Amino acid sequence: MLASTLSMIAIVGVLSSKGLGTRGELAAGLGSMTLMTAIFVFQFTAFRHGLDGPLGSGYAIPVLGMGTAILFGFGRRKPNGKVVEASGQRVLVTLVLFGAALALLSLWGSREMDSEDVIQWIEESRDPDLASPMRWYEIGAAIEHLERAGMVLDLSHWTEDVHASLDRAIAGEDFNSLYALPIQRLGLERPVDLEFWRNEPGRRTLLDPTVERFAFRFDEMDLLLVEAMGGWTDPQRDLLEQQILRSLPEPDQYNALASLLGARHMLEVLHRTERIDEVAEIARRALVATWTPNNAGTEGAFPGSPELQERDDEGRLDVPRLTFVWGQSTASAVMAMDDFGVPEGVDLLQLENYLRIQSNELFGMSIDPYSALAASSLAHLRSMEEFQEQLRSKPAMSLLGLVTHYRLLLASLLLVSFAIAATLRAPVQRAQ
Repeated sequence: MLASTLSMIAIVGVLSSKGLGTRGELAAGLGSMTLMTAIFVFQFTAFRHGLDGPLGSGYAIPVLGMGTAILFGFGRRKPNGKVVEASGQRVLVTLVLFGAALALLSLWGSREMDSEDVIQWIEESRDPDLASPMRWYEIGAAIEHLERAGMVLDLSHWTEDVHASLDRAIAGEDFNSLYALPIQRLGLERPVDLEFWRNEPGRRTLLDPTVERFAFRFDEMDLLLVEAMGGWTDPQRDLLEQQILRSLPEPDQYNALASLLGARHMLEVLHRTERIDEVAEIARRALVATWTPNNAGTEGAFPGSPELQERDDEGRLDVPRLTFVWGQSTASAVMAMDDFGVPEGVDLLQLENYLRIQSNELFGMSIDPYSALAASSLAHLRSMEEFQEQLRSKPAMSLLGLVTHYRLLLASLLLVSFAIAATLRAPVQRAQ
């Protein structure tokens, strides 16, 4: 496509140099072309990859904008549609204003949210999402990732919002008890909350040896509730330990990693940490089963189940692009790798690229719990020793790799250069 466009520009330039068009006429046409290219690049890549994306989109847009300004500066149209030459002053003004506008547009399109943005959002923001129980799972997970990365958060502001929401629930507002789990994990519950959540049938179910499988998020909530309200007896802890181990999910079960992380936490609460190795073995198999790099080898993520992976007729992975829907399960995978180890074959640099893209913040949009979770799990990943080892062993980018990485920038430079060169070859006025 680039080659055909450059060929077309060269042909038009040669024809114009023979008197078939003036410099102003050619500038107007080619300037419109570079303008449309800049708009297309912005729409297609800037929102997804940000300023430093693998296509170099953030640098390509200003190049195309400056080129458009230069070309438009060569000519302007009168009300009757005739193209005339512009003054040097107008060229300069057009160049500065138009180029600056597109450069700012590029900068504003998207940027990578970092952990400090998320911390500030949690500590200071009055975003309604922070007070919404439906968002506490993502927010609680984000906090845990940040703490695993060695960061200290002041949760007093968010705790006030949480307790206000719980007070409304106690007063009669609808409340799904499952929303309480992240609050319990963080230890932010109050005695009045424990009484409100008291679930005697759930406690009996936990101790029922005929129950075939735990619904781990519900069972973890009930287990933590009883532990906070007086604890379990030693015989009950022994029974619960066997219940948990007997009910561990298979590696290919949907959201197996989230369930295994819950099982690990419950064993810790029961002081049965010597049995966590049995959870770890299944977790590592689940990580291997769900690791999904894209076809280009630039990103990798973890879907909730191997069933969500795209495969060709021979069963090989065939994933042209990854989806943002895998953000939660990928965050669980980061936590699982920190707890249970990184299996062989998982490229943490590809995983970093996926999380970086998911943590991009669009201009004019506030932080949301999903991008906050991506940014927090990205900070957690980068703090892991296994990630640092892969980063240190990463080979330097070859010349071909650099060309591929910045192919959009190089294509933009060629396009603008050919367009300006073709315009300059055209005569200022038609031959009489």
